[in-house]
Amino acid sequence: MKKISLFLFTLFILVLTSQKAFAASPGGATKCSGTVIDLGIEKKLLPFGELMRPGQCGTKPNKIVVHTTEGITSADGLWDYFADSPEGRYASTQFTVGKDGKALQMLETLSDKAEIGWAVAGYNGNSVSIEVGHTGDYNSKAEAPAMQYQSLIELIRKLMGAYNIPVGDIEYTTSNNSDTQSDGTIKLESTGVFGHYQLSPNSRQDPGSGFLRDVREDLKALGPASGSGTLTSGSGSASSTSCVITKVGDPKDPPPPLPALCTSNTSSGSGGLPAGPCQVAPPVPANVKQAIIDKWGITLNLPDDQIALAWGEFYQIDCTGFLQDIKGTTIGSWGNAYAQQFSCPGAGDANIQFSNQWSGRFMQTILVHEMTHVWQNCSTNGEQNKLDNDAAFEAEGGLTMYSRTGCSFNVDLSNEDHADTIALYLNPDQGELTCGGGAPNPFSTGYYPKHKASAEKGVSKKL
Repeated sequence: MKKISLFLFTLFILVLTSQKAFAASPGGATKCSGTVIDLGIEKKLLPFGELMRPGQCGTKPNKIVVHTTEGITSADGLWDYFADSPEGRYASTQFTVGKDGKALQMLETLSDKAEIGWAVAGYNGNSVSIEVGHTGDYNSKAEAPAMQYQSLIELIRKLMGAYNIPVGDIEYTTSNNSDTQSDGTIKLESTGVFGHYQLSPNSRQDPGSGFLRDVREDLKALGPASGSGTLTSGSGSASSTSCVITKVGDPKDPPPPLPALCTSNTSSGSGGLPAGPCQVAPPVPANVKQAIIDKWGITLNLPDDQIALAWGEFYQIDCTGFLQDIKGTTIGSWGNAYAQQFSCPGAGDANIQFSNQWSGRFMQTILVHEMTHVWQNCSTNGEQNKLDNDAAFEAEGGLTMYSRTGCSFNVDLSNEDHADTIALYLNPDQGELTCGGGAPNPFSTGYYPKHKASAEKGVSKKL
């Protein structure tokens, strides 16, 4: 969709001014047979149209192609660009990532194929494309907003996992590359993560070779996401996908709607030793529930295995003063696959309702996330740290996909960003837990210095 000629641009203006405005509605379900993959990305499928969403089915993708736009910087803005003409623009893409970090899926992905879009001539049948919102090309990842780059990396890793696509040759130019043909293009059978300029070297420069180099090097270090997608129709078994919903609200509010096949990550095991800043927990006592009440003043009306995991987590974060600030909190158990904070200590039977479906390190980290909601709403220290984190949120965007987008759920993004910040800072061995999971711990990327400084100020070792 790049470098429109003056003639085509003039023609477009003439057509635009001679027609009434056309308001497009999202398109319907795919016409391709097979099992749809839900990658945890917001879906807003394009309307069907020969020059936009032809409804054709490709083969299993062996390429992920990264593009940049020239002037359209938001995901929704690009959807509007593709869809605001009933005929289409002979241009479309499977995914886009805006400068604010929002990712949007426009064409359907299935377990063994993807819907064809008009993104890269000659390769549309065996590739998936991602348009990165910008005003040209990026010279390096340093030029891209941190939240956009992180979302792009998360999305590519999910696609790599879903389709078993490697990063490919770390070489990011088209010269001296075994995948390069005599005309400078990449072989159809070659697999990996490519830039648009490598597939159309005579007419495209996007997304920029330096930017693609950074993308590939980061992907090579991180590898594909595990549990990359949930199968939502047809046969087969779904990969493990976290669908955690946490929120602050009135207990009379209805719970947030969960996807029909949303499954919580219930990885088993002892949970190991959390990587928090304090000390290793002593052996779990016989009456661990009472021991936690005696030491921290927190009542856990949870299954025994979850209380034992909480014992280890609490010791790991004990020196921060965080637990002392929420003394008196009561946490109840329910069978829903989400957690919710309802009130402050001393008000009601349970200040938090917590899912009994979770285990392992996953459960420990989400427990800290949820207790952070109590901290931010019910303690002076937590309220101040929330203000510090709000400044980081304003400057750097959301730390995680969940705090950037809400995963399509109606939550307060700044509240969730603070809770994710504290939970992931105190549990640095844990990656993102929501919106499908699979992304690394955001603090490991080095892209969120203000979030890190806020967390250090709030929960660095104090006791």
